[in-house]
Amino acid sequence: GGSDRRCGAGEGAEGGGVTLAINVQHSAESAAWYTPGDIVERARAAIGGYFDFDPASDDIANTVVQARQYATEHDGLGGFGHSWRGCIWLNPPTPPREWWERLMRDVLTGDVCRAVFVAYSLEQLSQSQLWSEKSGLPHMLDFPVCIPRRRVAYLRGVDGKLVKGAAPPHASAIVGVGIARSHFAREFSSLGVVL
Repeated sequence: GGSDRRCGAGEGAEGGGVTLAINVQHSAESAAWYTPGDIVERARAAIGGYFDFDPASDDIANTVVQARQYATEHDGLGGFGHSWRGCIWLNPPTPPREWWERLMRDVLTGDVCRAVFVAYSLEQLSQSQLWSEKSGLPHMLDFPVCIPRRRVAYLRGVDGKLVKGAAPPHASAIVGVGIARSHFAREFSSLGVVL
């Protein structure tokens, strides 16, 4: 496949598929943290449809993301044991470097045409430049990036339901891979500055 593929567009989300639950860590005290629906909705609009795959998810997260397929750590393979194709949603657990580099390799091969990557800390924007120097892969600032003007209040899973959690002690960034900067800005500029 190539970047001209209409990934993610279609009739709607089809849940199920591969299941994978990875705890997204934001601090030593935290358990799983999930992206709020308004950010996911903006991301779906930016890619022009639905996400084909979320490699770092679980059943609760997919009620919001609505990826056609998703992977959890409980399937014995984790997200790395699956093919990443089409449009990807990725709010990775720590450490994020492996996830970013896998995404970039699949973008360069043409398997992934568009993606939205949630960087839970602005520090990742600078770290990705160092990763790029070592790997030769693109870094996060090679793509449109939204820096929300307020800290993102991630969601927590409580008794199988999503509830609003406290904002982490650091700012986040949202990276649009394979998405035109103007289109990404149209969807995310009301949330924060788009670089």
